[in-house]
Amino acid sequence: MAAFVNEEAVRNALISKFPDISVRVQELTGSTNSDMKRAYASGQEAGPAVLIARIQTKGRGSHGRVWNGMKESILFSLGLPAPQSRYLSPVSLIAGFSAARAFRQEDVPVAIKWPNDLWLSGGKMGGILVEAVKTPSGMAVVIGIGINLELEPGAEKQMAYPVAALGDVLPIKSEARDLRTKWIGRLSRGILTDMKSYFSTL
Repeated sequence: MAAFVNEEAVRNALISKFPDISVRVQELTGSTNSDMKRAYASGQEAGPAVLIARIQTKGRGSHGRVWNGMKESILFSLGLPAPQSRYLSPVSLIAGFSAARAFRQEDVPVAIKWPNDLWLSGGKMGGILVEAVKTPSGMAVVIGIGINLELEPGAEKQMAYPVAALGDVLPIKSEARDLRTKWIGRLSRGILTDMKSYFSTL
């Protein structure tokens, strides 16, 4: 079992709504989005899926910007079979609002900064990257999410924009595992549910 996240707890948070959910965990990767896109393109993944990493070396944000985790981060990608790509333009907004709603339900005042950044207390806490991929049976959408859990000392001075971390309002104890597990489960459930509801209307 991974030391940085409780894989079974994440799966249990999702399985009632997504009984065929695939949950995979890896300590280190280049990009969870890139890994998941390859899995769908090759047919390794065909249904709803979650891929979690502790460290990304080639994480990507919007417009090709590099997304690097801070001292502790929440890094994962969600995947779901999807209709044709012409219907996918709302996905980024739906995912963003779903994530913000989940945080606000726990009194974490996260806001959306157009179109796909999650802001907390005047700084960027996280971001969402949505990509479509062709699969052997159609299309899938991959939603990458990166959230700062704890900043390195002095990180604010090294960034070109204000930054924030979830740990600023939810103090991290000696182990970030429980917080990471909780939020991956909660965010994944909310976003996948909202995506499924949207796709069902098409």
